Amino acid sequence: SFKVISAFLSNSESSGSSSKAAAYVYLRVKGSAVQEYGVGVHPNITTATIKAIISAMNRIHKQLKK
Repeated sequence: SFKVISAFLSNSESSGSSSKAAAYVYLRVKGSAVQEYGVGVHPNITTATIKAIISAMNRIHKQLKK
């Protein structure tokens, strides 16, 4: 399982349908020193957050495979 160390959400400065949100998360594997960040960008902030979590999990998986 993972522990969220920090999370940051940001809305784009642009407006209208081209507006995008960015989400940044920093995850750590519970009981381990393995930790990674992830970033997601999408017009929907919830989707951006999910993409950031998946990004961090993929990076952690890559570290654990070494």
